[in-house]
Amino acid sequence: MYHVRVEPGVRVAVYDWNQQGKNAVFFIHGWPIDHNMFEYQFNILPQNGYRCISMDLRGFGKSDAPWTGYTYDRMADDVYEVIKTLNVPRLTLVGFSMGGAIAIRYMARHRGYKVSKLALWSAAAPSFTRRPDYPYGMTADQICPFEFALEMNQGIRNSQIYKFDKSGHGAFYDQMEKFTQEFSGFLRQ
Repeated sequence: MYHVRVEPGVRVAVYDWNQQGKNAVFFIHGWPIDHNMFEYQFNILPQNGYRCISMDLRGFGKSDAPWTGYTYDRMADDVYEVIKTLNVPRLTLVGFSMGGAIAIRYMARHRGYKVSKLALWSAAAPSFTRRPDYPYGMTADQICPFEFALEMNQGIRNSQIYKFDKSGHGAFYDQMEKFTQEFSGFLRQ
């Protein structure tokens, strides 16, 4: 673990496994957890030659917890500062739940800087809130429905959906073997 300064007085914790790996995968965790949620992937992917990178978002894990900066724009900027600091030519960006919304904001705000592939795992996107032009959002506290994935699939060119019928929000734990097999295939494409 090391820290990267993302703005004056704010550092985020960065974790970097198998730095000699040829292909890098950068993971953005969801709320209210930290990088440890991807523990299984960090144990498997480096054995298959992948470099795995993650960070604790500001306010989580071992990152600083400033009073401000908890917007998707600022957190996408934090991801940008970390990726800019890393010595990787290209990477696959993975975002889970809230991390998926941050990954989408990163892609739009920073024009996909250094990203060759984007993987959204149960992403809390395109919007978590129901509004007149978006009927899929939430009025009570629920986890991301499959309609979110369908909506993103329509809006993201060349995207693919991998459906896991026997799991909830955490498919990468609920159906670990199937998920790892599908994700490994996605990485090899």
